[in-house]
Amino acid sequence: MSYNGIGLSTARGSGTNGFIQKNYTRSNNETSYSKRLKNKQNDAKRDALINNSDLIKDKELVKHDEKRSIELKVSEYRDKLEEEDEDLDDDEIDAKCKEYKEELIKEFNIKQGYKSRRSREDSRDTKQQDVDY
Repeated sequence: MSYNGIGLSTARGSGTNGFIQKNYTRSNNETSYSKRLKNKQNDAKRDALINNSDLIKDKELVKHDEKRSIELKVSEYRDKLEEEDEDLDDDEIDAKCKEYKEELIKEFNIKQGYKSRRSREDSRDTKQQDVDY
């Protein structure tokens, strides 16, 4: 009644006829180890893509976010001036807000210039390293 050590030694008392069926769930050729290895590699690729996508942001989106933060700061400054200084006219508040906005934009441009200069220096360093090897 058994086949290659699989199955019942006798069908008596088992309530079955002892027929041995093929296991169709393991029909593909990949072993469980190769599946786990393949899944691990796919996970590593996915994680690498996720991490790289954080580093490679669209420059326009970054600029837009910075502009929004500048506008938010100016709006908060305007609210503060309107609440604290009731003696100021709307024209004076507009002038102060315009000056504050220009300062923030200047700081942003300086920061952007520093970043771009730094990225250029980093790219030069990597080119020199590539040449050295």
